[in-house]
Amino acid sequence: MKIYFDTTIANDAYILTKIYFGEKYSSHYKKDLKFWKKEYVALYFLLDLDNEWELEFLTSPMMKEEINKYQNSRKFNLELYSYLLNFYNMLIEKIEFTPLNIGKESIKEIKLIGLKEIDTLHICHARKLKCNFFITTDKNTIIKYKNKLEKFGIKVRLPSEFIEENFINLNTLIRALYGSWISSEKVFNFIAKDITKYSTQPTSKLSH
Repeated sequence: MKIYFDTTIANDAYILTKIYFGEKYSSHYKKDLKFWKKEYVALYFLLDLDNEWELEFLTSPMMKEEINKYQNSRKFNLELYSYLLNFYNMLIEKIEFTPLNIGKESIKEIKLIGLKEIDTLHICHARKLKCNFFITTDKNTIIKYKNKLEKFGIKVRLPSEFIEENFINLNTLIRALYGSWISSEKVFNFIAKDITKYSTQPTSKLSH
């Protein structure tokens, strides 16, 4: 199964590393952290499913383009930039990538839904790569149009939606793995620690 990650997923993985190192707040956190914690937990499990379930994590040069734009931002953070770039390289190195001819008509048709230009290009690349799912936490733009994107053969999902639709209810999974006695907060803090391997180990599962 081919899974396309957009840039929000790379940023969310970075947030997990910041939580691991004990930061209580980061400007990169999503506003409603209580809600998004579920997505961070789901993302952890998703990143760990690639070998066991033969998932193939992919992206496109659109992620690199967004990372490069961030380099010129007034809010530029070298640590975040390096992390995002490393995350991108781990995803893209599995693809013998040549610029995809995604077609002007395809871009125009999908953009008419209401997507931003960069999001439209992400969707078009995922479609060209024949990805089964497009995983994002971009709730205000891409997730907002997920029903309309279904007609183009693109299944857009939050990490938690993907896990629950294809594997198991997230709360059930947590109880099964850690026991009903432990709080979701403790589970979140515990599993967040392991996410650092995706940015520090060249042989992590993302690079297999």
